[in-house]
Amino acid sequence: MRKGQEHVRRRGGETGDVVPVRWADLGPEKLQPCLHCCTDRWLRVRGKANPPGKPCLVRDSGQWVPGMLTWEKHPRADGSWWASVRFARSGEVVTEERSQRDLRPRPA
Repeated sequence: MRKGQEHVRRRGGETGDVVPVRWADLGPEKLQPCLHCCTDRWLRVRGKANPPGKPCLVRDSGQWVPGMLTWEKHPRADGSWWASVRFARSGEVVTEERSQRDLRPRPA
């Protein structure tokens, strides 16, 4: 994890704190792929067919954090677009519905 974070920082990216976790403390509901493992590139390299979403930035508590989104098929009655978004909050991966106002493309 630390080696990966060093690589991200060298390329100008931002990283979060490393939080040590014991395997014994994790239940099956918490064992999800991290946001790095779910990037389109990671899946393509490993021959996986359907990426679980599109990379994005999500506004969470006033900050923009990396996430993965899947847009709803149609806009809602007021004309706004909503998406299911997966991102990390305090070391936990959460999934929430967010409107287009709280989402933006992730820079390449």
